[in-house]
Amino acid sequence: MKIIITESQYKFLKRRWELYEPLVKREMRDQEPCWYKRRFEVKGFQRYYETVKDSISELIFYDHFSDDLGNVPEEVELEFNEMVRNELDSLIKDMVKNYYESYNCDDYPNL
Repeated sequence: MKIIITESQYKFLKRRWELYEPLVKREMRDQEPCWYKRRFEVKGFQRYYETVKDSISELIFYDHFSDDLGNVPEEVELEFNEMVRNELDSLIKDMVKNYYESYNCDDYPNL
């Protein structure tokens, strides 16, 4: 089974943003930005962002294919996740970066 992604499908997240925006905000909180800042220092944001993005992509995949999850071929899963991850870059990167950079870690213990 092969999925062909059309232009209208590519805007998958943008059309459903009101459903997924709370998920993005929850995932940003759950990933604990201070841990990434302290653990990875300069590379912290990139690792934090990739983790948030991967997590959201997986949750959206499970939500989208939940009715037939066991029958989704691996290549379809990979293609879908790539599409979602690419679209997330344009939708959330600035929001995640602003959240990450403004998050106060003064009370967070050193690692």
